Amino acid sequence: MQRHHQTAEHCAAAWSGSAHAAHLASEWQTDSDWNEFHHHEILVRHMPALDDPAESRAILAQPDGMRTFQGIFTAAMERWIAAPEQHDYTESWPAFRQRVQQALMKQIRQVQQSGQDVVVFTSAGVITTIAQILLEFPPLHFMRLSWSMVNTGVTCLNTAPSDPSLPAVITSLNQVPHLELKNQPDLITFV
Repeated sequence: MQRHHQTAEHCAAAWSGSAHAAHLASEWQTDSDWNEFHHHEILVRHMPALDDPAESRAILAQPDGMRTFQGIFTAAMERWIAAPEQHDYTESWPAFRQRVQQALMKQIRQVQQSGQDVVVFTSAGVITTIAQILLEFPPLHFMRLSWSMVNTGVTCLNTAPSDPSLPAVITSLNQVPHLELKNQPDLITFV
């Protein structure tokens, strides 16, 4: 996704001269398995009127519009996650979750084989899915965590956990010290 590339470029510029910058420049890869789910399709399958962007703007323009939109989006996501009719979607929840798990396991193997850290730029839905996989919370609780995810948040995994039954453990989730240090609250944005 374009915004992931933009974030990566900003990070590479901030890291210029460091070992991270050299690694990013020499090992840059794009992997579509880290792409976000199709939020527009999920919304439209739940509420077809939202295919028209004016409809979304009208909802958001109402008093308490963001809360209303969050309710609609949460219901759409719950429908997608629990849908018995998975053929309604280009990518079903099980297929999305499997794709993310595949990407995660591929990166874990790469880190374990090379001994080098890996930096992945992706979206809140993917990070929330990784948390759901590793923490084993029910899929329908996905949105509870997803709404709290901050744009550009940093999540770290330990791929050599003390429990060998786990592929990785989360050591930090959605941290934003790079934004907090700026002391500009408007930099902290959500989905």
